[in-house]
Amino acid sequence: MSSPAEKVYVIGGTGNSGRRVVADLLSSGVSVTVYTRNGDKARSLFGTTPGLQGSAAQLQVVEGDYENLTPFEKTIGGHTRLFACVTLDTGGVGASDIMVNLAKLAYQAGVKQVVAVSSISVSWQWRTTSIGHVHRVAEERIIALTEGQRGIGYVVLRPYRFMSNFLNFGKAAIMNAGVVTELADKDEPQSYISPDDIGALAAIILREPIEKHKNAVYEMVGDTKTGDEAAAILSKVLNKPVRYVQQSVEERYKTLTSYGMHHLVAYDLCSPMPSIPVTNRLSILLGRQPETLEHYLERNKQEFAEANR
Repeated sequence: MSSPAEKVYVIGGTGNSGRRVVADLLSSGVSVTVYTRNGDKARSLFGTTPGLQGSAAQLQVVEGDYENLTPFEKTIGGHTRLFACVTLDTGGVGASDIMVNLAKLAYQAGVKQVVAVSSISVSWQWRTTSIGHVHRVAEERIIALTEGQRGIGYVVLRPYRFMSNFLNFGKAAIMNAGVVTELADKDEPQSYISPDDIGALAAIILREPIEKHKNAVYEMVGDTKTGDEAAAILSKVLNKPVRYVQQSVEERYKTLTSYGMHHLVAYDLCSPMPSIPVTNRLSILLGRQPETLEHYLERNKQEFAEANR
């Protein structure tokens, strides 16, 4: 496990996965620095989190953005590890520069391990998707930084479809119309991963010896459910009828772009994603079975009620 001298810098610490990373590290007594646009949000999330006694003393918040990394460059010194969950899928390969620059500055400052959230689409055929290509470019450039360097690591987590998409994109339709939509046929299995499992695994890696994980790549699929099965789970959790409706690509594109999503990203997500079996080795890494879709939705069902407020 990590030593008391460990100090972890976290990019994306107020997001779904990043929150779990920060909370787990603080609970383990590891000092954490969170880089965020909204410092007050980070302090409110972690400075008074129940069960994290003394967490405020272990938490440092740095305000900054990706357009100007000067605040990051000035504060990364003295940290031993970096966790980064950066939204690279903005439609251009140049978006990978953000992650690469963060890693380069970190290694130059003496950071020994970078743990980054990528995408499972990197594992697919070259240039199959814009999202996968952007993440792949970032991965290739960062792994090159570690070549010939001893004692440093670059660990990549490649998650599949987030369970939180039911909340981020489907909540209104589920609560107001009683429908959950996807592109796939109602009987075709869809693959999911809990954001909490992503954060939990990252925190584990950041506490374990760097030599154990080296330059590992971990794909992450936690559960598979058909459209009808997902609707049945939602009906049970929310105690209301929910049915599955297969959405057309035109409807899906309109929905995604209405959230401000870049054309190339929305276009990628209008192609039915292949079903991938549960990553059965995740239990080795997590020390437990990955979270199921039903458990995730049950744990977060209160957020669905907010759709009607």
